[in-house]
Amino acid sequence: MLDSDVGPISTVAQIWSGGHEDVVNRVHNTLKTLHKILSASSDELIKSAKHYNSTDAAEARKMDATYPASKR
Repeated sequence: MLDSDVGPISTVAQIWSGGHEDVVNRVHNTLKTLHKILSASSDELIKSAKHYNSTDAAEARKMDATYPASKR
């Protein structure tokens, strides 16, 4: 039976039966892994945004060139 008067880390420590330090280490390792994944994702998303930005600008220039000249 779990103690009901303890905080969330203590509750997880009871479930994993590794103690507070084990829970902290697992959470820390999980956060490090997430940081690596999100950092890699960020780099790729920036590359994609730059690619689409330049592609969209080139397509916009092509489309603009099909319009008649302005009479300003």
